[in-house]
Amino acid sequence: MLGNPAKAEDVAQEVFLRAYLKLASYDRTRKFSTWLLAIASNYCIDLLRRRRGTSVNLDDIEFCGREPGSRPRGDRHRE
Repeated sequence: MLGNPAKAEDVAQEVFLRAYLKLASYDRTRKFSTWLLAIASNYCIDLLRRRRGTSVNLDDIEFCGREPGSRPRGDRHRE
């Protein structure tokens, strides 16, 4: 889901910690695995939402018909 094994290990630790802290809210009439999976998937979705809004490379965006990475006219380095 995250595409990074190291990040997945960190998330697994965080999920088990959250489950431990919320163990009192677990409904024993339901399956434990379903409850744990809900915690894990919600946490991963939150991470992906936060990541999605933070990684934009402005050099890859086309502005006013210019090619990505090109400089606008008149924007020259002065040496």
